[in-house]
Amino acid sequence: MADITKRKAAEERERHLNTVLLAIRRVNQLITKEKDRKRFIQKACENLVETRGLKGAWIALMDESGILVRAVESGLGEYFTKLRERLEQGHLPLCVQKALSQSGVVLIEDSSMCGDCPLASFYQGWKVFSIRLEHGGNVYGILNASIPPAYALDKEEHRLFQEVAGDIAFALYNIEQEEKHIEDDRKIFEQKERFRAIFEGAAEGILITETQTMKIKYTNPAMCRMLGYTEDELNHITVKDIHPPEVLDRLTSEFKIYERENKPIFQQDMPCLKKDGTITYADIVTTPRIIIDGIHHSATFFLDITLKKKAEKDKKEMEAQLIQSQKLEAVGRLTGGIAHDFNNILTTIIGNADIMVTALPKDDPMRGGLEQIRAAGDRAASLTHQLLAFSRKQILQPVVISLNETVYNMDKMLRRIIGEDIELRTILAPDLGLVEADMSQIEQVIMNLAVNARDAMPEGGKLTIETANVELDKGYTDNHIAVIPGPYVMLSVSDTGAGMTEKVREQVFDPFFTTKKKGKGTGLGLSMVYGIVKQSKGNIWVYSEPGKGATFKVYLPRVEKPISAEEKKEKKAVAVTGSETILIVEDDDMVRNFATRVLKGLGYTILSAADGKEAISISGDHQGPIHLILTDVVMPGMSGPAVEETLRVSRPGIKALYMSGYTDNAIVHHGVLDKGKVFLQKPFTPDSLGRKVRERLDLP
Repeated sequence: MADITKRKAAEERERHLNTVLLAIRRVNQLITKEKDRKRFIQKACENLVETRGLKGAWIALMDESGILVRAVESGLGEYFTKLRERLEQGHLPLCVQKALSQSGVVLIEDSSMCGDCPLASFYQGWKVFSIRLEHGGNVYGILNASIPPAYALDKEEHRLFQEVAGDIAFALYNIEQEEKHIEDDRKIFEQKERFRAIFEGAAEGILITETQTMKIKYTNPAMCRMLGYTEDELNHITVKDIHPPEVLDRLTSEFKIYERENKPIFQQDMPCLKKDGTITYADIVTTPRIIIDGIHHSATFFLDITLKKKAEKDKKEMEAQLIQSQKLEAVGRLTGGIAHDFNNILTTIIGNADIMVTALPKDDPMRGGLEQIRAAGDRAASLTHQLLAFSRKQILQPVVISLNETVYNMDKMLRRIIGEDIELRTILAPDLGLVEADMSQIEQVIMNLAVNARDAMPEGGKLTIETANVELDKGYTDNHIAVIPGPYVMLSVSDTGAGMTEKVREQVFDPFFTTKKKGKGTGLGLSMVYGIVKQSKGNIWVYSEPGKGATFKVYLPRVEKPISAEEKKEKKAVAVTGSETILIVEDDDMVRNFATRVLKGLGYTILSAADGKEAISISGDHQGPIHLILTDVVMPGMSGPAVEETLRVSRPGIKALYMSGYTDNAIVHHGVLDKGKVFLQKPFTPDSLGRKVRERLDLP
């Protein structure tokens, strides 16, 4: 018999080492195939258990702070569940602590050394190898495995286990690097996408050009839109092709200076050639030194100043509109006040002239002079009426009307006024909306605009009246002072006459401004139009250039109301005499005396007061009835409506007739007479005074 124990042990050791080498080969195969960290360490554990015949193996990965990131096992089952919980809480087994604190394999020979470790009972009778997974100075975690006792002290076993741990650490390093590369690639891609979005979405035109050749390499859509080229077309030309020859020398010389100093170049109002040969202007900034693929490039940013210039122009126009509006408003207040005082004077002049003319025989030599005084008074009254229209202080009687019908009804009259050498064309929208306005005032607007157009075409031409429904949006109203967005009806009056300069356009609505020869106009026609349109809650704008005629556009708010029925009343002769008692309240002595004289002559009993306080006192002393109070609207101390309200307490049946040469908010709101009020406009004649008094007395 021969003792073959040593030979058998050697053969067994060889077989075991072969399984270790097989495990190492499989780990190496995993390194090349598996790129997912979790799957790699899981398969590595399974390989060690299956190939090497280990009872169990586990790997714990940790971050730089030693906090558990991931843990996997093979062969341990439920024993590992409790260990994982302890690892997650930061409690490391003795073997792990030792392995993390030193290099090489840590051997735990007796499971009794493991204390309360959840794997202590599982490892009973087996030895434990523990080693940190380290590569390039970075520790990724720990590898732990159960080793048969026969190989626990084998140095070759230690070396091969350490080699497995090194391979696993190397694989983890590779996975980490791959993830970093993927993350870096993702960041680079996102950065490129951001730059591409910025580059392509920029409002400014951008050119990237080679410094030496000035060849355009990259461009963005804004640059293509600005110059009218496609991207491909721009990439086949140079910077010299997009600037006029006269600025190229300046461009290149300035670029060379700033390129040497590597400073940005700022150039304003730089002319640029578009594809169609026209010139546009831009403010440009050039960064001279950019390295792309080792070649010097420059980046130039083009700000198209067409929008800038337009914005400056719009701002200037808005400021001009505001100044013009404020000026006209101030002049309107002034002229309204003048008209008030002037109408008091005219009432006396016209009224007394009427009385005197009536009293004189037709062959009296004095009659002719008085009739001239009367005619001059009428002309002056007409002027004050126009001033009131401009200052928006006249009384309106608004009704719902169709501008188409108004223009149609005026057609024959307009043709007679403008003459045969001017062609009148009307373009009326078939579905035109309705407006709410004073019909007589709108007729006056059309008449004045037509006359103004006729005077601008002394040798004949075309006059076009057009209507249309329009929607004025915020974009329009933002560029026009005091215009509210919404639906409007447009009335346009255009001529082919001489046109206007910008200076004339700025003053065209000013009262007494005229370009006509002396004696050919008062300069109040367009002022009157302006006032009527504004008082009707509308707007008017003029568009004109010298030699290209003029267009006046009137915009009136569109209303959704039924058209007003036209009331036709037969005019009957009305007796103007009477015997009632009338209390006249007027602070102007001349007007008060004139009214007293006229009404006494018509048979009325007259009580006269210079102000509201005196009127109340006279009413209190008078024992008989007072049928009517004839009062001025605006008086010092106490207004006409306040006098009426006070007297109505003691005389509830008293009637009131208001007179004024100037309307305020006492009985008129937004130009419309308050309901129940009756009004007599100054200046008035004896006849109109008598008729209005009789009319008011006869009303309920």
